Amino acid sequence: MTSPRKKSVKPQEALAAVDLETCPFLTLAVGGEEAPFCATVRHLLLGSTVYFYLDKENPLCSLLLNRPKVCLCGAGFTKATASCDLPETQSALAFGEVEPVEKAEEHRQALFGIHSRHAVPENKQEAWMFSRSENRLVFKVKIDHMASN
Repeated sequence: MTSPRKKSVKPQEALAAVDLETCPFLTLAVGGEEAPFCATVRHLLLGSTVYFYLDKENPLCSLLLNRPKVCLCGAGFTKATASCDLPETQSALAFGEVEPVEKAEEHRQALFGIHSRHAVPENKQEAWMFSRSENRLVFKVKIDHMASN
């Protein structure tokens, strides 16, 4: 999969990794049967791997298993400007292939990390995570390349 960025702009992968980590949510994009499909996901970035989960009933799960090439996009506001212009933004794109997490310990750690960064109170994380974990599929994307602007 190639990045739609201009060839004259070199991807700044270190900056992209920071942007992916600090963005509260990512948009996952995959080629669908009739049209591209996008969904917002809660995520965890560990090294060059992004973890996220979906409910098992989500039709995106089967689509991801059949079409593993994906793009993840994170965006957020960094600061307001003094003028009436739009605020400055941060954004990053990551490209890679998705696969389900099959190891139980990796599955548990990914869910725990995702819930930790999304403000589930620490004393309720284990109970919250395990009460719903059987209904969730955890996926990981090994990032091939990233770009930031």
